[in-house]
Formats: sequence, structure tokens, C-alpha cells
Amino acid sequence: MFRFSPNPNKANLVNWREWGQEAFDAAQQQDKLVMLYIGAFWCGFCQGMDETTLSNDETITLLNAYFISIRVENAQRPDIDARYNQDGWPSIAFLTPWGDHLATVNYMPPDEFCNVLAHLHQTYQDQQEEFRAAALNQQTPQSATAQPPARLRASAVSEIVNTLMDMADPVNGGYGPDHKFLHPEAHDLLLYRHETTSESKFLDHVTLTLDKMRNSATYDSEVGGYFRYSSKADWSEPHREKLLADHAGILMNFLRSFILTENDDHRQRAEEVVDFLSSTISDSSGAPFFGCQDYLRAAPTLGVDSQGR
Repeated sequence: MFRFSPNPNKANLVNWREWGQEAFDAAQQQDKLVMLYIGAFWCGFCQGMDETTLSNDETITLLNAYFISIRVENAQRPDIDARYNQDGWPSIAFLTPWGDHLATVNYMPPDEFCNVLAHLHQTYQDQQEEFRAAALNQQTPQSATAQPPARLRASAVSEIVNTLMDMADPVNGGYGPDHKFLHPEAHDLLLYRHETTSESKFLDHVTLTLDKMRNSATYDSEVGGYFRYSSKADWSEPHREKLLADHAGILMNFLRSFILTENDDHRQRAEEVVDFLSSTISDSSGAPFFGCQDYLRAAPTLGVDSQGR
């Protein structure tokens, strides 16, 4: 079952297929490129793509006539997301019928996207034999003497941690100079490194980040919970989706920090996360948890009307 924006749209008129061999068999039989759309149902730009570009009559006509269109939800197929995601969602990858990658784009308004579709279709028509030959050349059997995958070097952990600390923002917490994501998995790594080396700098950065997040607009002071990321380095401009996976990770961050520091504030903040999960992300009917709390935009047009004009 495909999920589309909850706002009015016509994206369902595209002939969507699930990821799988059948889709690529159809692409080979019909001599069509594959358009792989990777989205997240809570993502504002993905909703906007459904409501504008993928509701545009010309887009729908081009896709149904000249492409095999595959639609993937990031959380349902994290393997496909990891392979083809480029700079977030939506990521729209174009592949040959044999699976070779040609190009990837993100959100585009209807006119630009239709130009891309027309250009790729014409390029494929002009160079079809070259694409076919390249695919055949890659279909060689693996050598019987192929070596097993190399084992992860022990020094790789230090290299990854050092890279992470080079990105650490000593003023606002978090990582990187501009957009700030919650990154609970990065905090987990630094806390592990602190526990194995006793170096305080790793713990100090995690506690700084957790405190900055909690005392900023990225924490929802009205109903609780943490927004997915901020467009500004000081956590002051949040994008207002909240994800279950982020909160599971943040809960562990606060609990481990409390154990290591005995800072009672972090125990209380862990309890806040539990309260948010219990009151907002859970379902009284007995379902375990919802995957996210979406931010539904009232009239998301992204500069064009709901029909993509």
C-alpha cells in the first residue's frame, strides 16, 4: 500500500510499483527507464511533491508513458534508502532497466521535473545500446577465489570518533556549523568512547548537546518531545516533525548520561521523553507506538497551486 500526502493531490494516478524484480523485468520488457521515488510520509517536501509536481498532468503523462515508477517509503526499505538517498527526501533516482544508476534529484517544481524526464528519456533512446552493453559487461560471475570481506580495523573506531569530534560545535552542541539534527546514535558512540577511555571530552560534548537541545525551540514546550532538526545552529528554527526512532535514541542518551553524571536533570528529561511517548506517540487502542508525529501544513503549495500549475 502506497502512502501519499494527506492534503489533496493526484499522485496516485502515477502507475506506481513496489521495489522488486518484477518492476525491473517490466522495465526491460518495455524498454523504459526506472524512476525510483524515495520519500518519508512525515516529510514536508515529500508531501509538497505529491501535491504539486506529482499531481501535474504533464508529469503523470510522462511517467506513465516512458518510465517504470517505483515508490519506496524510507522506513519500510531502509536498505534502498541507504543506497539511493541523496541529500534527504524526497530522493528521486533514475535507473536503467538493468539497475545502473543514471542520476538523482530532490524536490523539483513541475516544469523543471518534466524537463528532466524528457531529457532522460531522450538520452536513453539515443544511447540505449551503450547502456545495454554496459549492463552486459557487468554481468560476469564472481571469481571462485574471491576474498572474504575485510574485517573492521580497531583503529577505525578512533578515526570515526575523531571525525565526529572535529564536527562538534563547542558553543551550541551538536555537529556541524549549520543544520542541527538530534543524532542520538552519535551521542551513543561518544558515550561509549568515554566509558572505554575515561576521557571527559566525549561525555562533556554529549551533555552540552542534550542541555542545548532541551533548552531550545527544538524541544516542544507545549506537548513535549523533540523536533527532528533545526535549520539554525543554535536549535532555534525547528522543522516540526517528531520521529519515534529519534525519541527512543534520546531516551537512551539521557538515561546513560544520568548514570554517568548523576545529573538529576537528565533523569527528569528521560521521564519527559517517556511521558511524551506514552501520551502522544502511543495508541490507547493497544497499538505499540506510532512512527512519528507529523506536522500537517494547512496549505502547502511550495510556490505553485495544488494541481502543480
